Amino acid sequence: MVCSIAGMAVMLVSLTATPSEAQQFSGTLVNTEPSTPTTAQLYVGQTKIRIQNMTKGKADGAAIFDVANNSMTFVSDKDHMYIGGGGSSSLVNTAVSRMGGASLWRVFRPANASDPCTTWNSIVQSYAQMYDKRTPPSFSCTSEGSDNVDGRPAQKWAVTSVDNGSTKHGEVWIDDELRVVTRSVDQGEKGGMELRDIHEGSQPESLFTIPAGYKPFDPTAMMAK
Repeated sequence: MVCSIAGMAVMLVSLTATPSEAQQFSGTLVNTEPSTPTTAQLYVGQTKIRIQNMTKGKADGAAIFDVANNSMTFVSDKDHMYIGGGGSSSLVNTAVSRMGGASLWRVFRPANASDPCTTWNSIVQSYAQMYDKRTPPSFSCTSEGSDNVDGRPAQKWAVTSVDNGSTKHGEVWIDDELRVVTRSVDQGEKGGMELRDIHEGSQPESLFTIPAGYKPFDPTAMMAK
């Protein structure tokens, strides 16, 4: 289950506004790939993001990203365990944050309205300096005009990314009000990511805390099962 949450975080692929300026909201993340359709609940607070994995309509784990502290925590409700966060070693926190921190921040923090790629390039460059020595990926955006996603006005952008010599093309839609990605599609793929049922408003802090009684992930305990 923890691995599926990590996969969702890495799949989600803004800094002109500080975290305190970001609009809080919730919504439903939908992976529109026909062969592997999945959904998750998204909660965006002032400085934290939670992606709640859903299995047969029930919550079974979550990924929590703390923007202010650059930390990622994966929570397993089934095992009452978590990886990352305050109870884990710095080595674990660094490894977990590298898995999806920059991707989550890039998608769900407000982007530059005139060119979202300037924001995303700034984010991935800052993460590369903290966690990696290799050349970070770069993004370039071209406007494709106005559109809408799930009834909300949005701006459509063609995006080209270059990472380790590999070039990919896709399209993203940026919500006019929230200035976050509400749809993304990679060129040649049958599906993508879409954010639906958005509700703007403050999110309770309890969504971003590890439940009482949950313990740090213990590999030896998991192997004994």
